[in-house]
Amino acid sequence: MRQTAMLVSALVLLATVLAASAAARSPHQVDPDLMIPPLNPNLAPWTCWDTGRGPICEASMRESFAGEDIGETCAGQPIYATGSFTDRVTRWHTPDGRATKTVAAAGARETWSLSADGSGPTISVHWHVSRHYTYFTPGELSDRQLTEAGAWWIATAPGSGLIFRDAGKITYDVGAANDFNNPVEMRGQFDTWMDWDGALERACAALAG
Repeated sequence: MRQTAMLVSALVLLATVLAASAAARSPHQVDPDLMIPPLNPNLAPWTCWDTGRGPICEASMRESFAGEDIGETCAGQPIYATGSFTDRVTRWHTPDGRATKTVAAAGARETWSLSADGSGPTISVHWHVSRHYTYFTPGELSDRQLTEAGAWWIATAPGSGLIFRDAGKITYDVGAANDFNNPVEMRGQFDTWMDWDGALERACAALAG
């Protein structure tokens, strides 16, 4: 009986220690609305916690779509996409909540067709990009710079092979208005950047069958 009592006491003590340890590791939640600049509402809900050196905020999303018009046509016929998109974002801040850095990982897998229901010849398109936003002045969008790395477009079709490919690294000019515009450095292969009309022509040829 004594041994049993000692064992129970030991287990209770261990559980208490583990609970205290878990509590010590639990992040202290902070209000996402206090971050500067405001966090992207399209990714809400955000979770933010204080690290002692400034809040870190995270959000993620996953969306599926079907028969979505991509805004391009082949001989007047819209191109439709069916697939899914994911995005995961982490943002770091100073102790007073001003953003210093954002890292995002986004990707998608799509099937393009000239039919909204996805029938007929198709093109497989996938991409996966990491995005790094650096705030040279914490919290100031006008002093932020975006760098992207990965594969933006890799399009293939049965019997046609590679249709077009954009992959490498792009650094854009400083300022949030220049995000995804005004690249100051590009390294890699960028078929659609250099000749979108040519890339679309090859895609339309593959979709025509």
